[in-house]
Amino acid sequence: MAEPRKPLFLAVAAAGAAIGVVAMALLLAPEDEPAVTQRGPGGGATTLTPRSPLQRGPREGDAPQPWAAAEGEPDLEGAIDDFLSGIKVTLPPPPSKLLEEALASDPPIDPRDYRLALERSLRQYGSKDAAALLVERMEGASPELRFQHALAVAARLDEEGTTVLLEGLGRAPDAVRPDVVFALRGSPEPRVNEAFVDLYDHDLDPEVRARAGFVVGERGERIAPHLLERARQTARQDLRAEDERLVKGAADVLGVPPLDPSDKQALLALVATPGEDPLQRREALRALASGGTPVAELAPILERVAADSTAGDELRAMARTILEAATQQEGQGGD
Repeated sequence: MAEPRKPLFLAVAAAGAAIGVVAMALLLAPEDEPAVTQRGPGGGATTLTPRSPLQRGPREGDAPQPWAAAEGEPDLEGAIDDFLSGIKVTLPPPPSKLLEEALASDPPIDPRDYRLALERSLRQYGSKDAAALLVERMEGASPELRFQHALAVAARLDEEGTTVLLEGLGRAPDAVRPDVVFALRGSPEPRVNEAFVDLYDHDLDPEVRARAGFVVGERGERIAPHLLERARQTARQDLRAEDERLVKGAADVLGVPPLDPSDKQALLALVATPGEDPLQRREALRALASGGTPVAELAPILERVAADSTAGDELRAMARTILEAATQQEGQGGD
């Protein structure tokens, strides 16, 4: 049975100890040159003691000698090589393998566990293949698995993966396209901003438009002003839409600070009007809050909303929560 390798730190310590022993031996070694006696002009004698081997420099004509480990001294370089050769490096499975196993898993794998495993894989392989899998092979996956796959791709999205997703938007199955949009959310590249605005502006799928609107709102001032204004023109119409997804997307876009003055007045009027659609009023209030409207300016409207029986439970609770938070903040500021 082969002797087990010693840990690296033991090899280093042994090498250091051996070097110390060699140095001490050289210091204590007998002199290999005889003493020389010289007589001065006055007849006095002076004895010259030769230097020890460590003190002496090379003699004239001596060729430099390569370093070699003394007999019995541990081979440090060999010890390091042995240690490193004993480390087994196991690469994570590629994204295609992970997806294959997830789709065949019985019982189904937890989508969150799948996302963590995929993120480890993407660190090794990049996002290009995983982006292609999302576009081409995930139509039959559960919505939860697709969403977690998209989150993992967004977290590790690189330039190649961004190109695959942008080119795949036009051919991806309808069920997958919203997740492709969400995966693109991870790209910092300016070229995707126009793609998000285009999708929000005229895509036929409300879910795709809602996801694009969310990303536009999230990116905010990083989007060029002319693109943001184009998105806002669409959002002004969507705020009155019957589809809840479009209403929420409109609030995301309109709430990008700084608020347009005319948008601010329209949102304030919508929140304050009794009998208006509670969802639209709630999303208008959310846009006002995310746009940085001072609570002092909202307070009179919030008090009326909190007492409005037509406002709906969610809107009334939202109004009370904002008022309570503002009151608490003022109290802390006055201490």
